[in-house]
Amino acid sequence: MRGDGPWRAVPSGSPGALRLLAWLLRWLPLWCARWLVLPVTWAWFQHWNHPRACVIRAMRRLEAARPYWAAWSVFRAYGVHLLERHWIFSGRAAPRLVLDPDGKAALDAAVASGRPTVLLGSHAGALELAGVLLGPTGRQIVAVTARDPGAGSLHRLVGDPSARLGAMETIVADGTPGAGLAMLRALRDGKMLGIKADRVLPGSPDADQILVPLLGDPAPLPLGPARLALATGARVVAVSVVRVGTLRYRILSRELSSADPEALVAEYAVAIGDHARAHPDQWFNFHPLWPRDRDALAGVPRTVPMGLREVGRRLARVALWAPTMLGAGLATAALSGAGVPLGALSAALLALVTVLGVLAFLPGLQVFGRVPCRGRSAGVALTFDDGPHPRGTPRILESLAAHDARATFFVLGRQVRAHPELARAIVDAGHEIALHGHDHAVSRGFWRPALAE
Repeated sequence: MRGDGPWRAVPSGSPGALRLLAWLLRWLPLWCARWLVLPVTWAWFQHWNHPRACVIRAMRRLEAARPYWAAWSVFRAYGVHLLERHWIFSGRAAPRLVLDPDGKAALDAAVASGRPTVLLGSHAGALELAGVLLGPTGRQIVAVTARDPGAGSLHRLVGDPSARLGAMETIVADGTPGAGLAMLRALRDGKMLGIKADRVLPGSPDADQILVPLLGDPAPLPLGPARLALATGARVVAVSVVRVGTLRYRILSRELSSADPEALVAEYAVAIGDHARAHPDQWFNFHPLWPRDRDALAGVPRTVPMGLREVGRRLARVALWAPTMLGAGLATAALSGAGVPLGALSAALLALVTVLGVLAFLPGLQVFGRVPCRGRSAGVALTFDDGPHPRGTPRILESLAAHDARATFFVLGRQVRAHPELARAIVDAGHEIALHGHDHAVSRGFWRPALAE
């Protein structure tokens, strides 16, 4: 039961599409950006099989009547949550706390006590907003985060929680002694630690995790947060921050009292499960948290199968050309003197931008051109770029010959000119040569005499 962290490998989407969205969200008003996010989250929901399957299986554990559509509501809520998080931490909006004395009672007691407190949250809800919502209480919350390389492009859009969460102080839990000392200092100084304790960090040994029932199915959860809280004598509160409206949030909390780390983690799992049952659309865990889910996904392709991509590609082309032709027609009518409402032009432009964002988010559809291929093979194509090189190429040729394998060498014209004997050796050994360009200098024009030469 090693903590190999499969959740880190799930992609967060096309970097190009996310850069486009970041630009749009920076300039569009909140209400407009919310509408733009919806088709993008729908595209994500349809395209990436593993996150969708994980959430559907979680909805079944939550006994949702229609797990598929319940899972879509999770994706939709997550897209809006990311948008509002971007606005809140960039200072463009302020969240409002919906008063719920019963749900917030345990947290209020911990805040009033002044004792060191560890807030154990999860990826159900938005724990990162707790510091903003509790700011008026005077108790500072330090967010304990983990770096997630698999979500790099997503973090560029909405902000990387391991780097900064608005004005909140953060500690990166990277397993080093420095991170542990920083947590101890924060508790000693009377601060509250906020930790999402529902994922095992990659590389964690078996001794640092435990299988406990979560939503009725055993799941591996880390023991480290519970051990830290008990070792420091801190109060422990299970906390979830759930969205209940536009920029409106409610805090759910439950104090945990177990004196044994394993029992404390089990108690935490029960509390977080109850929070998820109360707000199933806030289950923002798009990864195989349960071992049974990991096994079920072993044979599932990561993205939409090719047959469905062909259907999606054709529909996407229709969706691309419809607003384009509509906008062109309206613009032509406006230039010819006809009275065209500005709202109609704006709607056509918004529709075109939305479709472009969705299509960029789905690179597998290849809407803007296919990758040519022919035939089917159960083998593997070996390719080597940027040679030939006097040190690497001979060793590669020797290894290929030892295994009686053939490869394609995508060579640079500059390198062939410098080492023609190596290019000849590649051909003589029965391999294929293809052109990778003269060099890696970027040509910004469509035609240059020097490039033609």
